[in-house]
Amino acid sequence: MAISRHQRFAKVALELAKAATHDVTHQLCALVVCKTRVLSVGYNQPKTHPISKDTMMQQLHAEMSAVLRCPDTAVEGAEVVVVRLKPSGKPGLARPCSVCETILRRFGIKRVFYTINCDTPEDPQIEEMHL
Repeated sequence: MAISRHQRFAKVALELAKAATHDVTHQLCALVVCKTRVLSVGYNQPKTHPISKDTMMQQLHAEMSAVLRCPDTAVEGAEVVVVRLKPSGKPGLARPCSVCETILRRFGIKRVFYTINCDTPEDPQIEEMHL
């Protein structure tokens, strides 16, 4: 079975998550992508951002970090790929939280692809969410 472009992006994001040095509970990486290009990369970070001031978030989530780093004109129509790297080195569930869903919608993101729990980092399993 052929690997999808979103799975290829997920593999790249898993490698980036592995190399991330942010001191956070969960190693997540998010990519804003358009066709075959990565427009920006974001990670969970131990800080907040004014965009999340009315939420209970104690850190900047990878999805928000990625869209905030992307040029405004590029986000509309782009997609987001989110991965979680468990301490075991295997992919974990990276479905965006309700706050991230709202913010992604606000930025014009219509589709999100995220990893689910699986045993094979070389062949990450992903699901799609329509916003």
